[in-house]
Amino acid sequence: MDIEEINIRKAISKDAEEISRLIRKNLIEVNAKDYTKSIIKRLYKEYDIKWILKIIKESDVMVAISKNKIIGTGRFQNGFIYDVYVNPDLHGKGIGKKIMEILEDLAVKDKYQRVKLPASKTAIKFYEKLGYKLLNKIKKESLMMEKKLR
Repeated sequence: MDIEEINIRKAISKDAEEISRLIRKNLIEVNAKDYTKSIIKRLYKEYDIKWILKIIKESDVMVAISKNKIIGTGRFQNGFIYDVYVNPDLHGKGIGKKIMEILEDLAVKDKYQRVKLPASKTAIKFYEKLGYKLLNKIKKESLMMEKKLR
């Protein structure tokens, strides 16, 4: 897959089911090694279509699309980046980086000088490559990171 073939746009309500499926796939295939089974079960339940519809209305949820399929997502809200997920079969192809650039641009547009994000242990190295610094643990399984923006 060529990164140029990826289009990123704001999510709309009809994307909710596909976003939910993408996040849940990541929870099972990627994040299961970071979290306890009970946390995975809670998060899996939390990221249902109803929750996704709610966050689409309340924040800037972005989706990465290739060949009319959602292959990545992330959101920006009140100085925080949340829910950055890429199809596990496409990790390492630059999709997450492209999503992060768009989310950081939204933060700059909203006049934020710094942005924070909660990160799983699996994602720390990815975020560090993008210039994020580890602040402290917010929970045993999740860590808070921050980046100074341009």
